[in-house]
Amino acid sequence: MLIFFVLPQMGLAQQLPEAKSVYSALEARKSENDPNKRVIRFETELKTTINIPAIEIESCPARVSLSYYQKNTLVHVDGEIKHDGCEVSEGEFEVIASVRADGGERKTLRFSEVWHIDEEGLDEFSKEYPIGVNVTLLQVRTSRAKCGCLSDPP
Repeated sequence: MLIFFVLPQMGLAQQLPEAKSVYSALEARKSENDPNKRVIRFETELKTTINIPAIEIESCPARVSLSYYQKNTLVHVDGEIKHDGCEVSEGEFEVIASVRADGGERKTLRFSEVWHIDEEGLDEFSKEYPIGVNVTLLQVRTSRAKCGCLSDPP
């Protein structure tokens, strides 16, 4: 922690009588803005302990199944998310499409998605994502799945 005080050069001991002994242990220099003032600088180390409570996360093992096919400049993806861990859950994941351009260059395209599963334990989705012109679809997969159980339905 660094603290700066600006006090008038004259009368320091009169304003702060206890500063006489402290003043000699501190770094003092003239203020750049006002020659009648001094800048007194001192440093001190502060140590503290913070207790962080344990975070309780209810596990939510979800399984994502995908089927996909290329439709010219789009990839059509049908998916199904299942879970057994909790009654109601929601989460997010990425759909990752790998394509190869005409020149042989491989590209990875990422699309963010969210989901919500109610008491039935199943969420189905069907979406189309743009993959570009003159490309060949190589693969579609999911990644970065995050899931959380909800105690009450929204």
